[in-house]
Amino acid sequence: MDGPGRRRGPRGDLSREAVLAAAERVLRAEGLAGLSLRAVAREAGTAPNAVYTYVPTMAALRNDLADAFLARLDLDLLLPEGSRGPDQPVGAGGPPEDPRETLRRFLQHVLEHFEGSPRLVELLAGQRVVGAGALALHEALLTFFENRLGWDLARAADATLFLTEWVHGHLVLGPSNAQPLDPDVARRADLSAHPRSAAALQLPAGAALGLPLRALFGDPAV
Repeated sequence: MDGPGRRRGPRGDLSREAVLAAAERVLRAEGLAGLSLRAVAREAGTAPNAVYTYVPTMAALRNDLADAFLARLDLDLLLPEGSRGPDQPVGAGGPPEDPRETLRRFLQHVLEHFEGSPRLVELLAGQRVVGAGALALHEALLTFFENRLGWDLARAADATLFLTEWVHGHLVLGPSNAQPLDPDVARRADLSAHPRSAAALQLPAGAALGLPLRALFGDPAV
């Protein structure tokens, strides 16, 4: 019996996975401006009506494409090394891995995954995604904060939202912030009137992952 991803449409060899794979190729090649149901149909070698069987609207296509991208994240990285399972509570088993290291490892994976797919990051930034991949990520982060740190649901939800927004902000602003200040631009600005900003501009750039970890854990040594 065919599963939901293999639901038979007008063409027996077409599937939801094949449609989304064609959509991702279009997005990577042509960007959001070139993503359309007709372009996906051409890439998949089928008629637009066949694509509508699996993604009836552009909103559905964008959502499902972004959700499939999130589903490729390795959520097992949120488990402590040697953990017996995702729902192991605080204090169970042997000495737990420092949760800061667990989260650092996972966030590094997320950044590497996103940095390799700027078109998909642009798609994610433009809408709220709901689907199996997005919900699994959200659930894994909530479980991490509740079980590893003992936080209540409200605080865990705040931390999850903070990390989501930080990742998107870092990907958008990080490349420009990493560039050195142009000397001509610096000379034209009156930095003498802003001594703290002038001094801060001379500081070496900190490790990117240190910022959210310090914000969450309040530890300047992170």
